[in-house]
Amino acid sequence: MSNKINIVGLNKNKSYKSEKASEVKFFHIELNKYPTEEWIKLFNEERLKSRENQTIPFNIEGKYIVIECTKEMLDSKYFKELETNIQNI
Repeated sequence: MSNKINIVGLNKNKSYKSEKASEVKFFHIELNKYPTEEWIKLFNEERLKSRENQTIPFNIEGKYIVIECTKEMLDSKYFKELETNIQNI
C-alpha cells in the first residue's frame, strides 16, 4: 500500500454556495487519506513555486482541499493544477 496522497475526486454532496457571487461555490476535493502536517507544508511549498498557483483560493479541511471558485474555473484550471502540485510532492 502506497503512502502517497492522491485526489479521489470531487465530493459534490459537500459543495455549497459562496456569499461572493451566485456562481461561486466551495468545492470539496477529496484526498485518499488525511494529510500530515509535513505533507501540508510540502503542498504549500509546491504551490508557491508558481505565481499562478498562489492565486488558488483553498483551505485544507481534514481529507479535503476546499476551493472557492466557479465550476468553470475548477474544471478548466484549478483541478489540474492541484493534481500537478500533489504529484510533485
